[in-house]
Amino acid sequence: YSEFNKEYTQKLTTGEDKMYGNIQYEIKTTKINFTSYLENSSKIIIYKSTNQYINKIKNVDPGNYKLFVFIDSNNDGYWNAYDPINSISAEPIIYFKEELVIRANWDIEDIQMIF
Repeated sequence: YSEFNKEYTQKLTTGEDKMYGNIQYEIKTTKINFTSYLENSSKIIIYKSTNQYINKIKNVDPGNYKLFVFIDSNNDGYWNAYDPINSISAEPIIYFKEELVIRANWDIEDIQMIF
């Protein structure tokens, strides 16, 4: 048919490293199955890790964040709510004691969640 698409070129750029912050946190627990989350102020999860004790996140937009962990008691990979029929309690969710403030060109380290 001798038909072709037009060539399309677009240049994508990102901000410099100094426009973002970095965060590192450690989970200290005896629990085997857990998932940690970092959630921004718009309630969007920007980071998730499963069974990872040391977490390093680079190039995070400046802002306020919440760090929380849920214990996966039944090892199904999902948070399970209370089941009144089978009398099974909800899987625990543990929040870090304070909101994390990430600033441009800053590193936040030495955060530990112990449970």
